Amino acid sequence: MGSATLNNLEMAACEFRLAKTKDSPEERATILHKAAMLWNKSVPYCRGDSDQYAKLCRNLILVHVELATAAVEVSDAQTAIYHISELSSHALMRSKLLGEDEGTWAFSCKRLAQALTLRGVTAAMWVEVFWAFAQQCHYEPARVARSTALRLYLAKSFQRACVMVSDKAYSQLSHLFVFGRPKLGEALPEELQAWVSARQQVARAMVCLVDAKKEGLVDVPELAELTEEYVNSVVEQASFLCHRANVLLKLYGAYRLATEVFMEKESYQHHDALEVVDEFRSVAFVAVADGDAPSGLDGSIMDVEMTCIALYHLGCCYQRLGLSEQQAKCCRECIELSLSLDTSYAGTVDGLIGECSVPPRQLRTQPWFVSALDFLKRRQEAKKQEEQAIYKERIDRINEHVTKMMAIGDPASLVRHLYRAYKIPEKNCPVSEGAQEITKPQLFATLLTYAPDKQQSDRLPAGWALGFQSWHDFCTEATKRLTSIYELNFKAQ
Repeated sequence: MGSATLNNLEMAACEFRLAKTKDSPEERATILHKAAMLWNKSVPYCRGDSDQYAKLCRNLILVHVELATAAVEVSDAQTAIYHISELSSHALMRSKLLGEDEGTWAFSCKRLAQALTLRGVTAAMWVEVFWAFAQQCHYEPARVARSTALRLYLAKSFQRACVMVSDKAYSQLSHLFVFGRPKLGEALPEELQAWVSARQQVARAMVCLVDAKKEGLVDVPELAELTEEYVNSVVEQASFLCHRANVLLKLYGAYRLATEVFMEKESYQHHDALEVVDEFRSVAFVAVADGDAPSGLDGSIMDVEMTCIALYHLGCCYQRLGLSEQQAKCCRECIELSLSLDTSYAGTVDGLIGECSVPPRQLRTQPWFVSALDFLKRRQEAKKQEEQAIYKERIDRINEHVTKMMAIGDPASLVRHLYRAYKIPEKNCPVSEGAQEITKPQLFATLLTYAPDKQQSDRLPAGWALGFQSWHDFCTEATKRLTSIYELNFKAQ
């Protein structure tokens, strides 16, 4: 190897180090191209020395990793894929020189992942770049394509990128469904497009991952953290991601159909409304179990949060149709199921509706939870007011009898009045005439005699002409009065 070649190698290394200090991707790419050119010039002179040639291939892998990353930073996917192709060819050459496959490809994966992370590349572009790299790997000899360690590393990278995509997409889509109204023909937001892409890529990667589990792990130092436990956790997370993506996309489609039927038209046909209801039901079914899960992934695990959201939106659909009973049922199921998200929470749905308990912290900021609970509270309050109005109307019929009873202040006189004016067959007054005091047993006996649930339609007091329902209501008021006497005179004893 001549002095010119050594000089080129040294200059290339300096340019590479200089490039990594630059923040601008364009400036960094310009310097990296100089380094790549100098290293490429040295290739013909290094082929005679396998060790030096392997080192040169390693440097070329690194420079194309950085060039691909710089291209990704400016959203130039085509240039990034070109450098991925160059990277793969040098990785193949290095693996042949060293007589091994696993280490070189794992090294390339690791360096690419580190570069993408360091430069803050978006998750959507991460997925695209790594899928291009995976395709390059599968063009190589079968022994490389079957590399368990390589598949695991690719799956790990896909899974990380997809989780990054899913967090942002889920946040936006949830907000969209609660506060927004997607219009007919509107395209999916950019983050949702990335979600779809991520779902497709992770499904492909998981095919490799499931095969790798069957073949067993390969002992590679760079992949020591990829234990079987970790592999299982990646599969579980990927299953969750694919399941949730399916639910969200179906929910998006159902929401657009609802928009078309209910908001884009002045009037709608009954069969169109039923179609919307069926779509939202389908979303809830998919949230419970995803029958379209990719091969090797478990779609049978229920996505509790998305099931709750689907039930809430199904309830909103019933509200549009004026079916309040069905809406209440969906909202109640939504709230009841959502409480299972916090295993330490001991409250109940009825307690939340009656404001006897506070919602779990993680649900207080969820708009769908707040809206569903608010509907149930308003419905119960309206029902309570309606029942009170009906009861007041019934009380008005017995107002004369209740007024006379309430006017008697002495407990003993009250008991004698009840038995005298409203004597029930076979029931005798426990308080004797002239008695000024009443005992606790005497009061309990009177409570038992006039308890509403003890009354019978064929044993009404003589002369009572208002019917059994009115008698039942009078006994309810009499029991309230007797109970207040017990609390005032005997409860503290």
